[in-house]
Amino acid sequence: MVYNFTQMICTLCEEGYAVNAVSRVCEKKVTCLSRGSNNLCNACFTGYQLDTVNLVCVKLPPNCVSMDVNRNLCLKCSSLTSFSSFGCIFPTSNCVTYNSYGRCQTCAIGYVEVNRFCQPVVTNCQTFGSSQAVCSVCNQGYHLYQGQCYRDVEGCLSYSEKRFCSHCSSQYLTINGSCFKQDSNCLAQDISGACLGCQGGFIAAQGKCVYYDPFCMQYDANSSQCIRAAGGFNLEGFTFT
Repeated sequence: MVYNFTQMICTLCEEGYAVNAVSRVCEKKVTCLSRGSNNLCNACFTGYQLDTVNLVCVKLPPNCVSMDVNRNLCLKCSSLTSFSSFGCIFPTSNCVTYNSYGRCQTCAIGYVEVNRFCQPVVTNCQTFGSSQAVCSVCNQGYHLYQGQCYRDVEGCLSYSEKRFCSHCSSQYLTINGSCFKQDSNCLAQDISGACLGCQGGFIAAQGKCVYYDPFCMQYDANSSQCIRAAGGFNLEGFTFT
């Protein structure tokens, strides 16, 4: 057998085989495996079925192991394949059409065929790599991780996983893979980045340090409004800033 590695086709087959002009694969020229005393065929090579009326070997359709010779109809597909309007196919998720050998030929919209499988087209990709299933450069506002594009985490400089930030810029704190803007008046933050305690002159409200007005006796943390002022003062103008 001689194989043209440049064009990826077979040009010469072993003895007993011939190159199919369409598929460019080697097919048996001799199809009969054994003959009886009358020299008529009684058994065929794999890939062929004996026509018991005419005693000749008939080529089975791709991936078919048993057929109705008279109707040229496949009755049983090989393992790993199943019946379809395209013949015996290797079922592939998100595949629309199959070639004559039962392999996926066209994928559904939003998918691209890669090594006989339908892979999702990478979204938010500026420049694709080896296929539309692999990105090499993402659009602005997205970062690349293992060929896919993920939305940037504000303040993140590097990622250890697709959305897990491993290092934030100096203006942010790195907490559990996220970046939280640092508050110079905050003394401690919880795992969500909310401030738990503030420096003197500030109080923690809604997770942030806000200026504490000494003439306000009580604040509503939800509305950011002073709801009780010290004696001799009205509530006008008491808000968090």
